[in-house]
Parts: sequence; C-alpha cells; structure tokens
Amino acid sequence: MSMPEFPKPESILTRDEAINAIITSIAMEELALSHIINAESEKIKYAAKRVKDGDDCDGMQNLLKINESAACLIERVTDLQIILKNKLRLAIGCLPPCPPCPPPKPPCPCTAEFSAVRNQIWNCGTQIYLEDTSCCDNGVKLAHKNCEKIIHLPSGKKFMIDLEFKLTNKSFCPISIEIELRCGCGVINSKQISDDSGRYKVCLSDIFIWETPESCKSYLTVKLLSQQHVIVSNGRINITESKRGC
Repeated sequence: MSMPEFPKPESILTRDEAINAIITSIAMEELALSHIINAESEKIKYAAKRVKDGDDCDGMQNLLKINESAACLIERVTDLQIILKNKLRLAIGCLPPCPPCPPPKPPCPCTAEFSAVRNQIWNCGTQIYLEDTSCCDNGVKLAHKNCEKIIHLPSGKKFMIDLEFKLTNKSFCPISIEIELRCGCGVINSKQISDDSGRYKVCLSDIFIWETPESCKSYLTVKLLSQQHVIVSNGRINITESKRGC
C-alpha cells in the first residue's frame, strides 16, 4: 500500500508556509486513516467469506475476533480524528485574517425598453406603434388609450428617457416628432425633435430627464408632426428611473 509523502522544503519555511505545511500534513494523515479503514473493511469481508464457505465454529470465533480487532482500531482512529481536529483548529487560528469583503454594489437601474414595429407606416398626427421588449419591472408599462398605445409612468418619480428613431422619408420633406408627458388632459412637458435636411434616411434621437407629478397618473406619447407619412425602419424608447436631485 503506497503512503503519501510530505515534500521536503528546499529552504527555511516562512510563517505562512509553515502553517500551510501543517494543514497539508493534516490532510495527508486523513488520507492515511482512510487507507487504514479501507484495509479493515477488506479484512472483514475476506474473513466473512471464509466463514461462509467453511461454515465451522472455529471460523465464527475467528470472525468475532477480527471484528473486535477492527472495532478497537476504529476507536483509536476516532481518537486520532479528535486530535487532528484540534490541531487543525489551532493551525487555522494562526492564519492571517481575511481582508474585509467589498461593500455590495448598488443594483443597476432597471430600464424599460420599448421597440417600434419595423416597416410600419407612421402617419402625420398619429402616435407610433410600440411593443414592450423588456423584462424590467420599474412600473413603466405599455397601455392602450383611444385605440393607440401609450407609455404609463408611475407618479412622483424621475425618469431618464432615451429615444432613437430611424425613419425613411420618401417625400423628402422636413420631419418632426413630438414627445409629450401628459397628466390627465394636460401636458406637463413636451419636446420636439426635428430634421430639416429632407434626406431619404433620417435618424432622430435625444436623451432627457422628466419628473412625473404626485397628483395624477402620467403617460408618455410620441407623435409625428411632418406633413407626409414616413416608414419606421427602426426605433426604440428606453426609460430608466433616476434618483431625485441628480
């Protein structure tokens, strides 16, 4: 039976290396004890097989003696286990304390994401057709109002609104979109984003921060103001709750 060998140090061990060597020696002793216990089990198996084949009284007596010997050895192994446990406790007590854990990072702000249906025809004076594409639960929801889809915003909060629309302008006329934050029938905030270049491909984007009042439910609308319709190649609106005072 091969036994574990402890590596010989090439130089004088430092304090930390000595502690590690002690813990390693405990692990090797545990491995040696496992070999001893396994050998005892094999011995009992062999003796039990011989008794079963011979089925004589002397064999039973020998089996009982072997069992008593194994029980005595297991008792001594248990005593040694207690010594190893105390030895390990002392060795661990000499280890340097672990550095303090870094403070937990604040959770990332939850962002509600809404995408515009691609290749939709966006007519003048109408709101864009959006789809909810996020798993966020910050209270921002897509809802229906007057056969159109609007974005509901929770009351008394501050939101960063990041939007971008890529449009195809087949009429080559100036394009404007209007974003409004409404509460009931009144407009709280509004913003227009325009492109007067008359290009075929237009990209309108902006980032701004709006606060919703405490008094009533608020909702966000995005309306096209150009004279002719456009085709929505791509579009998104991301709404992230922002801390007040920022």
